[in-house]
Amino acid sequence: MKFIHALCLKEWLASKRTLKESGYSCSYYWKSLECELCKSTFPHKIKENGMTLRLTEITKPPGDYAILESLN
Repeated sequence: MKFIHALCLKEWLASKRTLKESGYSCSYYWKSLECELCKSTFPHKIKENGMTLRLTEITKPPGDYAILESLN
């Protein structure tokens, strides 16, 4: 496979996401951010023809907030 529609890829990655909300926090978990065929890691955003598309969407809360990332 060489090409895929960017919005199709974005939708597929969203299907791998789990959202947990509790009290004052929401946690996003992705089962995997890698290609199921070649195991390459997908970037969080791609750029094409001067346009940037975020592949992993996170709903930002109103007001001040912090984003923490787990690397394990």
